[in-house]
Amino acid sequence: MFSKFQKLFSVLTQGERRIFQNASIVFLLSLFLNGANIFYKTTVMSPIEGGSYTEGVVGQPIAINPLVAAQNEVDRDLVSLLFIPLKDLADQIASDALEKTWSVRLREDSLWSDGKPLTADDVVFTIESIQNPDTGSPLVNAWQGVSAERISEQEVRITLKTPYAFFKENL
Repeated sequence: MFSKFQKLFSVLTQGERRIFQNASIVFLLSLFLNGANIFYKTTVMSPIEGGSYTEGVVGQPIAINPLVAAQNEVDRDLVSLLFIPLKDLADQIASDALEKTWSVRLREDSLWSDGKPLTADDVVFTIESIQNPDTGSPLVNAWQGVSAERISEQEVRITLKTPYAFFKENL
């Protein structure tokens, strides 16, 4: 088989050999880059289980409490790492046609860090704590006029004074 390639190259002129060599290099390079492109497009990166995570922040935390954490950047960073927003704990979020009354159904597998289930009572307590001026929450004005009531163990009804288009995103 090698002799057939030798015969082919012996027929080619010096310029034709260079063109063939350059074309072969371009073909191999294209083949390699196309393979790398396919690999990166089809590879899904996912973290492995376990291990630890370290994140540095500049400053001193004051209150790692989601109700009062909006006071400084360090607290906000820590709260975003430690606490899950209500909209991510919900199995279903629905509103009436006027978007004034919202129904939030919690996922059955939502648990506190101690393994106890998260309930509608916890959500109502949190909203009432935000509304309490003694808590010192910077969210107090945004939640004034909002009422929360327990419908069942896993469902809360939140009623707004006036419709707010971005309420679902702010849960």
